[in-house]
Amino acid sequence: AQQLLSFSLDMRVMGFASLLAFLGVLISTVIPALQGTRVALTPSLREGSGATAAGGRRTRNALVIGQLALSLGLLVGAGLLARSLFNLASRPVGYETEGVVNFSLNPALAGYDETQKRSLFDRVAAELMSQPDVASVGMSDNTLLTNSNSSSTIRLPGYTPAEDEDMNPLWLQVSPGFFGTINAPILQGRGFSDGDGATAPKVAIVNESFAKHYFKGESPIGRRFGSMRTEEFQFEIVGVVKDFRQTSVSEEDARRQVFFPHAQANVLGSMTYYVRGRDQGTSLADSIRTLVTRVDPAVPPTDFATMTQQRNDSIASERTMAYLASVFGAIALLLAALGLYGVLSHGVTQRFREIGVRVAMGAQPRDIVQLILGQAGKLVVVGLVLGVPIAYGIAALVRSQLFGVPAYDIASIAASVVVLAGSAILAACLPAARAARVDPSKTLRYE
Repeated sequence: AQQLLSFSLDMRVMGFASLLAFLGVLISTVIPALQGTRVALTPSLREGSGATAAGGRRTRNALVIGQLALSLGLLVGAGLLARSLFNLASRPVGYETEGVVNFSLNPALAGYDETQKRSLFDRVAAELMSQPDVASVGMSDNTLLTNSNSSSTIRLPGYTPAEDEDMNPLWLQVSPGFFGTINAPILQGRGFSDGDGATAPKVAIVNESFAKHYFKGESPIGRRFGSMRTEEFQFEIVGVVKDFRQTSVSEEDARRQVFFPHAQANVLGSMTYYVRGRDQGTSLADSIRTLVTRVDPAVPPTDFATMTQQRNDSIASERTMAYLASVFGAIALLLAALGLYGVLSHGVTQRFREIGVRVAMGAQPRDIVQLILGQAGKLVVVGLVLGVPIAYGIAALVRSQLFGVPAYDIASIAASVVVLAGSAILAACLPAARAARVDPSKTLRYE
């Protein structure tokens, strides 16, 4: 599987992070210092502690607006990735993964020739089927849901491909028990049997998408096809299996697939076994490992996993991306709320005299609360308006990582706006409540 994320130490990332940290510290210290040099001393002393430079207030407001705008973009990205992950996690793969353990054998690593490999594969399958807690056993030459596959160009008699048509369906060599073990239903014809051996006529099973694409609603049973390596159409279609996802959960729909009996393959490398237990609550891994090792100690089983685990691992990168985006979105939301709270709280402190005068002249506590919340609302509205283009930009960046959700999803943007606006208003309530409790007699006497 392709690794989309790397957690190793990267000097480029460290350098970029260090530069951002340096710029952040520089901006947060230099701007207040420059503002301090422009303060007029006499008016400041005359106006008292409640005075504040308009430039400083504008700078703080601008920083809060920027935080809100960036937070909205991160929340939208996190929401899109979370919805995409949910769609993937709940997407059916076309077969039953519960209660199946899989592992791999590769006799070629021990120097076995083709005859020895096939003998070992069959002996291990027979030993597994003899166990009372095993319901069925199947094999395939590529492991399901691991982004591994094989394909080859095919030819059909009387069929002329369209220009640029993909004539390369996925190929999979499987044992007779493969479809039954993963509960992939045969819709037409038959499955493979022990009679489909090396000396028997070559047969194949195709999936629904293959049959619909090439035979346009007609029955494919008994029809033939060949590969580009030979001139004759040597494979007879004996069955049609329901579509299922072979390489990954995110595999596109209608992927054409062809299945062949493993006994008729020219060369076999490693094989993956699928073992379904009679009791899904029983772990088979330990007993299987012991049994297979006893059959041939020179070829130990590898890559033990449950099919459920394999399914989850298939979307590990998407899950990691969604979790990271959610964490960053939550942090951005918290910082935006704290920033708004800090600006409003500082503003309330500097406006104690004004608030005291308003209360002394008859203003009610609700009037003061409305005053502070109105100031907060203006910042939030401006931040959200500026954040919408940022959100659309981030949505465009994550478009390739999404599944089953449009990049410009109105529901995700609306939900992010509601969450951010609600959190900001909650953060503004504390300074507003504090302002509503101002005692004009103490404030004016202090001033």
